Amino acid sequence: MAHDLTVWSTAPFLADDVLPDGPEWRAAEDGWVGDGRGWMLHVQKSSLEPEQDMPPEAIRVLPGIKYRTDLVLEPISAPRNAIRLLHRVSKLIAKSTRGFVMDPKEKTSLVTNVKRYVATKSKKREEGKRLIVLSWWFVREPEIDSKLVAELLSTIDLYLPEAMPRRYGTYEPPQYGVLEHGRDHFVEFVLQNLHRSIVWYSKRPVESVFAGFRPVGWFPLDGRSRFRCCNFEISVDRDCLAQPGWQLGLHRTWRAISVVLQPFFGDVRTLDQFNLASGDRHPVRAGWWNGVPRTLGHACVIGNPYLQLWPRYAEISCDQAGLGFKSTEDWSSCLDVTDEVGAPPEPISMRFTPYRGRDEHGRPFFAYSDKYPTNFPFGHRPTDANPPRSSVAGGFIQYR
Repeated sequence: MAHDLTVWSTAPFLADDVLPDGPEWRAAEDGWVGDGRGWMLHVQKSSLEPEQDMPPEAIRVLPGIKYRTDLVLEPISAPRNAIRLLHRVSKLIAKSTRGFVMDPKEKTSLVTNVKRYVATKSKKREEGKRLIVLSWWFVREPEIDSKLVAELLSTIDLYLPEAMPRRYGTYEPPQYGVLEHGRDHFVEFVLQNLHRSIVWYSKRPVESVFAGFRPVGWFPLDGRSRFRCCNFEISVDRDCLAQPGWQLGLHRTWRAISVVLQPFFGDVRTLDQFNLASGDRHPVRAGWWNGVPRTLGHACVIGNPYLQLWPRYAEISCDQAGLGFKSTEDWSSCLDVTDEVGAPPEPISMRFTPYRGRDEHGRPFFAYSDKYPTNFPFGHRPTDANPPRSSVAGGFIQYR
């Protein structure tokens, strides 16, 4: 029997000079040992832990947790001064490795003086803000159910609690809050408002959450029948990637939500928030799906039917839960998955990449493809009685 504590952290514990004076520390094969009268404190070397071996409580406290450092004080009857030393050493290690202390028996966090996210200075609206946008497109038959919404909410709370619906409603300012009304109310609210837009307030660095849980099929848009599916999107301030743990934390979030939603396509891209005249836009317009984008972004997840229609991608992607994942190493860079896997096959690709332009009056617009690829796995487009004339060659425009 012994007293045990664990430090979970984003960096390994390497510097033995962090250990306080008191006992005479000596290096051991698997860490450091400090002795006292009738007791021994063993600080083990940090080990790199796979996500599946981490308790959920550890994943939620700080983003990007991946190292475990165990401290063992023997015997269980060690004096109080030795127990105080155990806690003191664990706090020093947590501080030096950007981590927190957990009691492995109770699975509770004992201390952390490290913030998940340190807010940066807000940029002016005209300066624009670069966002990391995590997007998914999926089809649910017959419709979204309470089990899916509850599972999605639990996954967000575990991996990216900043994206939880702090306030929500159908108009601004949103009239409900999760803390006051509870998660069950939010789940019921989503199911009652599947055909309406949901206002979803989150916390920084999450800038926005969009839940497009709409009916799937062919619906009119700009005078034409277009295919619409479910769409979910989380936008995060890209500056958070410069803070420890956030790159890995967002990557875990992206994979975990993908497993829940089972999308036929999803990606991660850097886009602009405010710079509407010249900033980037996602090639897919909300839930109006019209083919696989010709560039795949910083990361890409593909499920069926597209995984079957793109055999090469299925061969070289990382499979999990029937999905194919590919990701670049650094989401803050200009790297694109397309550079590694190549562009998607022409029969399943968008007819052209949407582009930005200005009309004869100088108004900025964004041109989206008005046509569908030759191999579109969600059925044929219904015939429109009086199809409108396209505003741009082979596409239609959306003014901003």
